[in-house]
Amino acid sequence: MWDKKLVKTADRLWSEVVRGRDPICGWCGRRPTRQAHHIFGRRSRSTRWSLDNGVGICFGCHLRGHENPLDLHEHIRARMGAEKYDRLRINSKIVMKVDVQMMILYLRQYARDHNIKTTA
Repeated sequence: MWDKKLVKTADRLWSEVVRGRDPICGWCGRRPTRQAHHIFGRRSRSTRWSLDNGVGICFGCHLRGHENPLDLHEHIRARMGAEKYDRLRINSKIVMKVDVQMMILYLRQYARDHNIKTTA
């Protein structure tokens, strides 16, 4: 069982890092990123905090993406490349234990290395 406080910290860090990495919406390319979108849902522990599994997206496109997930996934697959997208999809189906504390350390280090400000 995961420590809820650690999970919340990792989720917040992941979101801040994705938004810092992608300052402009990854779908429309026009508006500033306000939200981080999981390409494959948070339920998948194997990719929940993978930075490859996230895209910074504006609020309007995030709503549109949840209303039309196939359109968003087609765009993301074209943007990241079919091979990388398919590998991520396969990885999202893997059942595995994840060390949440290690993910937090990784995300903090990534943020430092890329000058991304975080609050978590």
